[in-house]
Order: sequence, then structure tokens, then C-alpha cells
Amino acid sequence: MILTVDAPIGAPAADVVMARAETENFPVASRVLPRPVRSHLLAIYGFARLVDELGDSAPGDRLPALDW
Repeated sequence: MILTVDAPIGAPAADVVMARAETENFPVASRVLPRPVRSHLLAIYGFARLVDELGDSAPGDRLPALDW
């Protein structure tokens, strides 16, 4: 069972967060890693990028957004 909770106002969409990986100054998923491992690394990166975006640019009180 997957529990889903509505994203807070101002939270970026997942595709927007992951698109940032292509504009970074460094490769996020090294080509040295096997493809299955890269997907897991990109998932962790996506979470970290989301938290960074919420902390930097969510409107209003950011703590509830970060708790989400």
C-alpha cells in the first residue's frame, strides 16, 4: 500500500525537480555505476533536490512543506 498526501502549495512537480539533474554542473549518476543502481541514485537525488527547492523557494512557512 502506498500512502499519498497532497503536495503543499508551491511544491515543484516531480518532472521539474528531475529536470534539474540535466542542468547541474556535475553528473548526478555516474556512468561507472550499473544502470539499476543509477536509477536508485537518481531517486535519492530527486528527494534531495525536492527538499532543497522547498527549503529555498516554498512560499510562506517552509517547515510544514519540509515535514510533508
